[in-house]
Amino acid sequence: MLNKTLSVIARVGMAVFFIYALWPHIILLRDHAQSGNMTPVEWMVLTGSLLFAACFALALAAAAMIAAFCVVSAGVRALKHHLALILRDAASLPCGR
Repeated sequence: MLNKTLSVIARVGMAVFFIYALWPHIILLRDHAQSGNMTPVEWMVLTGSLLFAACFALALAAAAMIAAFCVVSAGVRALKHHLALILRDAASLPCGR
């Protein structure tokens, strides 16, 4: 499970790097959009870039939630194991039953 989480985080990191590499072009498109003289192709590229960035931001949030779930699950599993040991030891005592 942790392997899959790290793999997803690595993929998202590569996508973020890709967005970072294209950042100057995205800023240029944003400036064109604010000036009001964009061609339809520039609108499509800007919209696609924003959707791409949003999808990977959501994927990063999902990967963080999966990692947090893994940590909480491992903690609960350890707590359950220790609780079972405590209950077993308490049941074997003369006054435990």
